[in-house]
Amino acid sequence: MIACLVRSLRLDAFTVLDVYSMCRKYTTCELWRTGMDTEVLIAGAGPVGLVLAYELARREIRCRVVDRAAGPAENSRALVVHCRTQELMEAAGLRDRIAARAIPVHGMRFSRGRIDLACIPFDLGPYTAISLPQQETEATLRSALAEKGVQVEWGAELTSISQDADGATASVGGQSIIAAYVVGCDGAHSATRHVLGIPFEGDALPETVWMADAALEWDIDPDYARQFLHPDGALSVIPMPGGRWRLAAMALPIAGDPSREFFEAALSRRSGRAPARMTIGWMSAFRVNCRLAASYRKDRVFLAGDAAHIHSPIGGQGMNVGMQDAFSLGARLAAALQGGDAGVLAGYEMERRPAAAAVIRGNARITRLAMAKGRVPRFLRDHLMPRFLSLPPVSRRAGLAASGLLLPRPAAIA
Repeated sequence: MIACLVRSLRLDAFTVLDVYSMCRKYTTCELWRTGMDTEVLIAGAGPVGLVLAYELARREIRCRVVDRAAGPAENSRALVVHCRTQELMEAAGLRDRIAARAIPVHGMRFSRGRIDLACIPFDLGPYTAISLPQQETEATLRSALAEKGVQVEWGAELTSISQDADGATASVGGQSIIAAYVVGCDGAHSATRHVLGIPFEGDALPETVWMADAALEWDIDPDYARQFLHPDGALSVIPMPGGRWRLAAMALPIAGDPSREFFEAALSRRSGRAPARMTIGWMSAFRVNCRLAASYRKDRVFLAGDAAHIHSPIGGQGMNVGMQDAFSLGARLAAALQGGDAGVLAGYEMERRPAAAAVIRGNARITRLAMAKGRVPRFLRDHLMPRFLSLPPVSRRAGLAASGLLLPRPAAIA
């Protein structure tokens, strides 16, 4: 067949090799399949779904990204991108795009009023942590993905999935989409996980966290996040681009809604500072859930990101662990679809579920301590914990953990 092609088109030897290489590369891909609408269908266009789509597209795997929302989200949500995630972004050619819009965060300082007690460093690896509102991270990823020819399909909700040995058929926004694989990156209330009937095991803490984004004029170093320790509960502040800060107040009653007046009073009381100017923007209140999917896979359908694991926002780990899921799964799906051993897909859950479980365990302990109400737990949080963290070996290990550098690097990255 190749010889006939050479004679009919008069191809030279180098072109023959190119054609042969292409044929081998796409033997099992969508170009040679019949009846497939795409190779991978991704439900969810947050950071996890977008990273997964980019990883597939740059490996020349055809994918579609659908999202039930009418369009991109406009609030900040997750902020911090830690070192491990940036390493993976660098390998994919994404880091410079994100970092160009972000600001560095060199660590988390623990303070009692105006007195600094300890610091967890975020700059122990090749990259220091960076802060960028999630909607800007998503916009950057969508732009990179569009350059690969992939656009998000908005207003398209996944409602059902059926599958057999050859592929999966998903009902999305009134149409049926046939794919070799489906991945649910559709958040904590994942329709994909619900359709699969996979339990989301864990519990919710009784307290709430109130969050707000604020433009502040005050005497705080913008290169560091802060955790202000106070009997009323901890107050976290994280720098954002443009002179804004994320405020997160812990240990609040469930009733009520966040307000400008509350954050003004909490910031002044818990930080010991009264900003010269404070303009509150986005505000949100939520209960902290710590949950882990019983399985990350059912045959040809996978879960990633918040669809597979959720926990407290303390430490800024959620988006990072989710994007690391996407980097790992993207490489594995590409390997399987381009003629490799399909067994590589089994390694996804084996690698990523224990990583998420470890983050959830550590995060839950820190969150319960941050929300402590009793006299003894508060004493541990406000007095003993800072002393412990002031020890260099302890602060270094805490910094490595926060940066994601104690977790194994996703093994499938190429």
